[in-house]
Amino acid sequence: MPTQNETSVKIVLTPPIDTGKKDFEYPPQTPPPPEIDQAERNRVFDTISNLPEVKRLSKKVAKDSKGKAEVVVLVTGFPSKDFNYYWVKVASVSTNLLPDATELTNSIYQFHVAPKTLEIKYWIPAQDTAIDLKRYRFQHDSLHM
Repeated sequence: MPTQNETSVKIVLTPPIDTGKKDFEYPPQTPPPPEIDQAERNRVFDTISNLPEVKRLSKKVAKDSKGKAEVVVLVTGFPSKDFNYYWVKVASVSTNLLPDATELTNSIYQFHVAPKTLEIKYWIPAQDTAIDLKRYRFQHDSLHM
C-alpha cells in the first residue's frame, strides 16, 4: 500500500472492456493487433501514468475512497490505418474488483497518444474532439482560478 505521498496507478493490460456504458463506445473496440510493439505500449502506459493530472487523481481517489478504489490506466484502442493513436482511458475502480476491472466507473480522463512521438491529446467526449494537452491544461487551469 502506498504511503500518503506516493501514488498508486494500476495498469490494466486486458483487452478493451465493453461495459455497455456510453462512455465506452469510442473508439470502436478492437483487440490489440499482433504486431503491436509491447515496449511502445509500455511507454504509453508510463507516459499517461506519470501525468501530473493522473498522479493527483490517484491520490484523491485513494483518499476519498479510504483505499477502496484505485485509478487504472486502460488502452481501449490501438493504432490502425483508420486511427493512428492509442486510445487511453483513466478511470477509478473498486479495489475489490481488481485485477479483473470489468466494472469500471465512467472514465475520468481520455487521451489519444501518438505511437512513436507519445504526443498526448485530451479527448473531450461531449464535443467529440481531441485537443492538445497544453491547451487542455490552460483551459482547465483558467476555469479553476
